Amino acid sequence: PAQAVAHRLSGPFNFGPRSTACRPSLDDMFLSPVLLRNKSKRLAVKLVSSVQTGFRYWTHKSPLKRDTRVALLKYDPIVNRHVMFYETPISKPA
Repeated sequence: PAQAVAHRLSGPFNFGPRSTACRPSLDDMFLSPVLLRNKSKRLAVKLVSSVQTGFRYWTHKSPLKRDTRVALLKYDPIVNRHVMFYETPISKPA
């Protein structure tokens, strides 16, 4: 059993003091264009709150609906209610 525990700790998710340099920060994970680089044909879409709180959702849509604009009624935790979220263009990284 002790060897099994040591084996589990030495796996790819070892969060020891040396592994922090290899891990991306939370900002890098959520702000990077990883969502845009996958092999899927589905399009990444950013939905922004209509009450202009700055809150946003990320989702995908079908490539057949490329010309239509997505509008969804979703929860905005800043105003604590359901509001309309509209698709906005995704800014490409420089």
